[in-house]
Amino acid sequence: MNKKKWTFVSLMFALILALAACSDSSSNEADGSSVGKAKELMNDPVHSLKEICFKVGYKDPNYFSRVFKKKVGRSPNQYRKQAQFKK
Repeated sequence: MNKKKWTFVSLMFALILALAACSDSSSNEADGSSVGKAKELMNDPVHSLKEICFKVGYKDPNYFSRVFKKKVGRSPNQYRKQAQFKK
């Protein structure tokens, strides 16, 4: 391969890496704020976990549960039970 072709490939690779890094950090920030809002809503037993999931912007309760568990270390169900027990 000639030098120009390698330069183009290198620039494209750098662009792809930069875009991946930006999209990953912004989705993590959004997940963090929605999980925080969900934790607040879980203190009120009036709303079901499914309702809370939709209120904080998730369309799939299973995905919400996975994200919540990854961020908090407990499932939404476990978190809610523990939060109600503390009251």
